[in-house]
Amino acid sequence: MKRLLVFLLLATTLGCGKFQQAQKEFNTGLKHSQREKWVEAIASYDRAIEIAPTFAEAYSNRGHAYLNLGQFDRTIADSSKAIELNPKLPQAYVNRAACLLGKNQFDQAIADASKAIELDPTLAQAYINRSLCYLSQQKLDLSFVDCNKAIELNPNLPHPYLARASYYHRTKQFDQALADCNRIIQFDPALIQPITVRATFLRGGVYLRGKEYEKAIADYNRFIDRNRKAPIGYKLRSQAYAHLRNYEQAIKDLSQLIELTPTDATAYNGRGWWLTKLGEYQQALADCNKAIELKPDVSAFYDSRGVAYAGLGEHEKALVDYNKAIELGTDSGNIYHNRGLTHAELGNQQKADADFAKAKELGYEEDEEQEQAEEQEQADEQEQP
Repeated sequence: MKRLLVFLLLATTLGCGKFQQAQKEFNTGLKHSQREKWVEAIASYDRAIEIAPTFAEAYSNRGHAYLNLGQFDRTIADSSKAIELNPKLPQAYVNRAACLLGKNQFDQAIADASKAIELDPTLAQAYINRSLCYLSQQKLDLSFVDCNKAIELNPNLPHPYLARASYYHRTKQFDQALADCNRIIQFDPALIQPITVRATFLRGGVYLRGKEYEKAIADYNRFIDRNRKAPIGYKLRSQAYAHLRNYEQAIKDLSQLIELTPTDATAYNGRGWWLTKLGEYQQALADCNKAIELKPDVSAFYDSRGVAYAGLGEHEKALVDYNKAIELGTDSGNIYHNRGLTHAELGNQQKADADFAKAKELGYEEDEEQEQAEEQEQADEQEQP
């Protein structure tokens, strides 16, 4: 009824002839949009707007087409114009919210999504947009509520499952996260759509946390095949390889990561760490030095360099680095264990025994390689902005 009234008003303002021309172009734009021919749709909406400059739905739909082409500023401009002409047009708020989300303007995006929901409580995409904003703001419970509402409204949309899988992953409900990731991938098993690639990447993270390293590597392989310039794929795949003690592959991934992001301190530290496992202590030392140059306040980096110095027989320098690592603050039993080994090499068994006792108190694992892989993950967490 509201839409009919808008069209009647346009017809009265423009006259029947011009209105019919504008409506014809608008309908042509709709057909192009349904076929995802966004450039052609924009051209039709352009003509509709040229004939009828107050045609709010034409601006809204053109904004939606721009959104699908990733042209956020144009979407925001068209959505804002549509809202100016007709403040009760929910899809315009949904489109603008999606762009504001993409620009990390979460509060404004939430306001637009909430307005869309107020105008039309059945718009699943509005709940999805708001859910993703809440997720980015770490408001996990609010995000979860909106995910479930979106799924209730339209269970065939993949996006709310991705948002919910992210919620489950962050709250360590890995079985549920895995189920939602699998549901998304079932929509598109060939990984044609970007959302399916993102779900595969997230599933790799679930497998990594669940210690299913071969499965994690398989998912990261698929992600990297479609995102060869995305550093995070190489970083996480290197961790999976390291857990399997495949240090050569871990080092190759970290080398690729360094090529893509030459200022990533944890990449140098990780490569240095695994080089020590291959006995390449001089190369390891160079990488650890670079990591510390880039990020001098990370405890794990000094532990890595201490291991490199120890491997080179420079135990006094190793001791200085272990002391620095502990001074910076750590709950890692591995660092105390390594310092204990160095004290023993320097002939101070009493201090060595004290460090071994502290390492045990902190839960040092006899499986040294397993703990070292976990140390790298902790270093990554320390480096996050």
